[in-house]
Amino acid sequence: MVNVRGGIMKNMNNLLVTAAIFFVLFTGAAFGQKSEEELLKSAFTKSLVSNDLDGAIADCTAAINLNPNSAKAYFTRGAYRSQKGDLAGAVDDYSGAIKLDPTKANFFKARADAHAALGNSKSALADYDTALKLNPTDKFNDSVYLSRGRLRSSLKDYDGAIADYGKAIESNPLYFAAFERRAEAYRALGMTALAEADDKNAAEAKQKFLELTYKPK
Repeated sequence: MVNVRGGIMKNMNNLLVTAAIFFVLFTGAAFGQKSEEELLKSAFTKSLVSNDLDGAIADCTAAINLNPNSAKAYFTRGAYRSQKGDLAGAVDDYSGAIKLDPTKANFFKARADAHAALGNSKSALADYDTALKLNPTDKFNDSVYLSRGRLRSSLKDYDGAIADYGKAIESNPLYFAAFERRAEAYRALGMTALAEADDKNAAEAKQKFLELTYKPK
């Protein structure tokens, strides 16, 4: 009987705790409303620790409701929507972020990737171009060039793709994925010798990358 009563009390306590959390999160009245930054941190934790993308998206929405002018909140929600597979929703959120802050190259890169995945090639190319124009010397542009090159390859613009892969390699000489993709483009054009050379370059770059990454301390 005591155990039953104890179980009932425990369940009641759990319900009360849940109700209190709900009250705090959704009314902000109990201990003060969560800030935008706290909500975004909560979203990050939910996505990373428990893979709760719906919860992460809900936190971002709450952050946007708190601050409708937060480009960061729109961008973050777009990233989680993209991870969930809601690419159209991601494009909408990235567009919202860009409207609020059109100076961030990574906003355009993210929207370009979503457009590319949706088959919106023209829009994707335009966004990749803008990302590169906004920050032409960024050390992470190798990923932008690789993504644009992959899109150009899918459109059978192999010359354009080869040029982009070359830029990616120029930016990061150990970017073995760029060598691999360029080899594919060379093969599509019948340039077997160049393709084989890039196969070798890719293997060497990958080996060097692994040595540097996992070098014993």
